[in-house]
Amino acid sequence: MRTPTYLSKFFKYLKILGFFILLNIIFILIFLKNPILPIFTFGIFRILFFNTFLVLIYLLAPKNKIKVLNKFKKSPEIFIEILSSITISMLLSILFWGLVPSIIDRSLSVNILGTLYHNKKGLTSKELNWSLYKNYMKEDYQTFKRIDEQIYVGNITKTKNDKYILTNRGKIISKINLFLSKYFNLDKSSSSPEQLID
Repeated sequence: MRTPTYLSKFFKYLKILGFFILLNIIFILIFLKNPILPIFTFGIFRILFFNTFLVLIYLLAPKNKIKVLNKFKKSPEIFIEILSSITISMLLSILFWGLVPSIIDRSLSVNILGTLYHNKKGLTSKELNWSLYKNYMKEDYQTFKRIDEQIYVGNITKTKNDKYILTNRGKIISKINLFLSKYFNLDKSSSSPEQLID
């Protein structure tokens, strides 16, 4: 009994999708192995660049020069399958980068887990709090990591007298954060923190 056409098309699409997911995995394992700061934006921009590069190769490469592309350029259906596969694999890669390496690099929760892992007898909340200040905050290390990240994405700029201010984009993002915090009834200590009084 022959496999129904829609099933054979589905499996064909899965092969194409699997191919581009594999390319993204290889790219992450090789080219994002030693990320520079800021880690989150470093990885996201490079994943976007890599997948844009894949699309351009597909669209611009002469089909008679690359045999694989020759059969892929025959029908509009294949064209849609290729582009959707690249898009899905890119989004999965961004999701992975945002949920794994970036979280491990910046998460308070990961720090707490690491602290408890190295201290088998258990710790009180005061001891955990001390560990967070001692190991995670490390004076201004974490602050500068976040400042550099926000400068990189264009939300913050540095003035001539070494002060940091919001750009127009940063003001919009801050308003959105405040709105979402109010809408979902979240803790306001991040979106509207207590201010230092001179």
